[in-house]
Amino acid sequence: MVEGITEKMLLPLMINKVAPELNKKYISILEVGGAYTHKFKELLNFIKVKTLVITDIDSVQLDNNRKACRVNTPNSVTSNSTLKNWIPKKDTIVDLISTRVEEKFDGKFIRVCYQIAENTENQYTARSLEEAIINRNLIFFKSKYNDLNEENTVIEIQVKSKFELLKNINFEETLDLYNLSPQKGEKSQFAFDLMTFKAGIEDLSWDVPKYIGEGLEWLEKDK
Repeated sequence: MVEGITEKMLLPLMINKVAPELNKKYISILEVGGAYTHKFKELLNFIKVKTLVITDIDSVQLDNNRKACRVNTPNSVTSNSTLKNWIPKKDTIVDLISTRVEEKFDGKFIRVCYQIAENTENQYTARSLEEAIINRNLIFFKSKYNDLNEENTVIEIQVKSKFELLKNINFEETLDLYNLSPQKGEKSQFAFDLMTFKAGIEDLSWDVPKYIGEGLEWLEKDK
C-alpha cells in the first residue's frame, strides 16, 4: 500500500533494485493515501495477506496551526493517521524516529515503513518520498557520466541535467533538502525523470531510500 501516484510509479523500479524476487510473486500495489490506510486494518488482519504500508512521516508544527515543517523541527508531530492510530501508534516525530523495527508491525503479516536516517554518516531524515530520494542520492545527482553524441563523440553529461527539478541546483553548496523537494505539481515529472534516466555508456543509477528498501526486503522474504 502506497500513498500516491509517485510511489505507485516508482515502486516497480524499486522492487527491481532491492527485492527482485518479488517479481516472481503475485503482488498488488494499492494507492490509498496516508490518511486512509488505517481504515484497511480490520480487513488486512482478517485476510492475513502479507502487506507493506509505505507512508510518509508527515511532520507538522503542533503550535503553528499544524503547518508542514522539517522533520527536525522541535516539538513537531505527525499528521499521518496511519502512524498515529495504527502502526506504531505514536504522535511525536521524536518518538517515530526512535521507533524500533519490531514496533513497526501489526502481527506477523503487516509492516509499516516511513522515512528514517540513511546511515550513521547521513542522519538527515526526510519528510516525503521525493525528499528522501534526493537525500539518498546526493552523490548520484552531482555525478557526471560519459555518453556519445550524434557525431559518435564522447561527451560529459551532468546527471542533474536530466532532472527538471534539479538541473539548476548547485550540489556543491549547502542544500536545503526540505525546500528542494518537489511541490505537488512537480512530483510526477520528478518520478518520470527517475524512471527514464539512462546513463549511456556508463553504469550509473539511483538508489532506493533505506526505509523503502528495508520494507521491500521484508516483503520479499518467504517468512
